[in-house]
Amino acid sequence: DTTNTAPVTMVSGDLSNDNELDLADWANMVACTRDEQGCTEQLKVVADLNDDGQINSDDATIMRRGFIERQGD
Repeated sequence: DTTNTAPVTMVSGDLSNDNELDLADWANMVACTRDEQGCTEQLKVVADLNDDGQINSDDATIMRRGFIERQGD
């Protein structure tokens, strides 16, 4: 038996792990790129979207692309 499901589009940047890309994720990215107190060690791991060991404008650009590509509200 084969089960057909709708295609799923993965979007980078869900830092809060709530299956939504939203302003909370963006606020977390900003906090991490500025190395602010609100950026926890766990957030630092997930905010490094290109896995280069740094959280910077490259990661923010990846997240911005996610906002452009996302569908729905």
